[in-house]
Amino acid sequence: MKSIWIGIFLLIACFISVASDYTYQIKKIDSFITTNQIDSASVLLSNFRRSIRSKENPISLLAYYDRCANVQKHIGSRATTLSYYDSISGILPFVRPLNGSDSMLVARGYFCVASIFSAQNKYSESIEPFRKALLFSESEPDNQFRSYYYQNIGLSYIRIGQVEEGLMNVNIAFSIYDANKDIAGKFGCLDFIGNTMVDYRNFELARKYFKMALSLKDSIKNEFDKSGLFNDIGRMFNYETKYDSALVYFDLALAESKQTKNNYLIAIAQCNIGEILMKQCLYDKAIAYLYRALNTLNAIHFDLGIFQANHLIAFCEYKKHDLQKSEFFQNKAEELLKKTEVYPTLLIDFYKRSYELKKGIGKIKESLDYLEKYQCMQDSVNGILTNWKVNELESRLLTDVKEKQLIQKESISINIDSVFGSWLLYFF
Repeated sequence: MKSIWIGIFLLIACFISVASDYTYQIKKIDSFITTNQIDSASVLLSNFRRSIRSKENPISLLAYYDRCANVQKHIGSRATTLSYYDSISGILPFVRPLNGSDSMLVARGYFCVASIFSAQNKYSESIEPFRKALLFSESEPDNQFRSYYYQNIGLSYIRIGQVEEGLMNVNIAFSIYDANKDIAGKFGCLDFIGNTMVDYRNFELARKYFKMALSLKDSIKNEFDKSGLFNDIGRMFNYETKYDSALVYFDLALAESKQTKNNYLIAIAQCNIGEILMKQCLYDKAIAYLYRALNTLNAIHFDLGIFQANHLIAFCEYKKHDLQKSEFFQNKAEELLKKTEVYPTLLIDFYKRSYELKKGIGKIKESLDYLEKYQCMQDSVNGILTNWKVNELESRLLTDVKEKQLIQKESISINIDSVFGSWLLYFF
């Protein structure tokens, strides 16, 4: 009998040891990712993968794919990130959380699924998995990750025009950031909202949130986040055709990136600077920046960046009347387009420039094909923007109606209180 109890005790001790080691590994990997020590995180992930058995512990596998996706997101590999999200989506139906820690991992899994829909601009479909992420994380109401879930579900609501609902969720995210004294999280949320407003050409709101983010900048230690903010503000000025201002912020992004020696961010900033210089017709300077960016992007195998750099160089060479070089780089961009998912805003510019380029070198049929694609894409984006503005107006109208109803109720309440008060005075 004694030996049985000893055996049970040893099993429990073993389970606690494994669970403790499992939790420690995850926290260590998260720490490396947060501090942008991606190589160290990747090494730990390889060790972690060898220590788990997919068939026996889907929770461990869920945690593994989640961290792999996070690493890929940090180095800018969008396609690989989404492939890990797909793996997470396939595991989730078979996961049964046994405790609070497991539930938090499941919540993060649903967050990843929602992110797939967001990346595909399917914002309506992203709301339900975001809700599930919030549901599974209810055991830890002040957990830092819940602020991300509220932030993202809020932005999905905003993107489909339900502005009131969206801002309510974003404000809850801010309250959690404040409760945790998470300045970095709040900074990222403000940047994210500003960037979303840029997508919908609401530059007034974008400036408001970017200004709030800038006020927190000195408290942020992660240069990766600072560089991202400067790039996003530069992007706003680029869309507003305020190229001198855009250049100022892209230069700041480059300076921040060089401090961290992050090649991905350096290349992105160089590519952005090259595009602005091209728009200012400074083609030689633009090409110099774009070549530097292209060399780095090739080294880190970032296809989306390589596509953009090749196309911008092609357009610069076309403007310099070097048609042979122009066609060479344009062909490279077109080859990459066949296997790379490209953002709609980048595609619009690509189609428009490609139309001009192909027409200029005498390839009329190809130029007309690009013109048709440009017009279709432009109509699609304009339709989304128009629909969003209509939905936003409807949401604002509903808010105004609710506010008027509230004022009326308060007015009635005040009148009743006044009458009731007079009645009391009469008897006393």
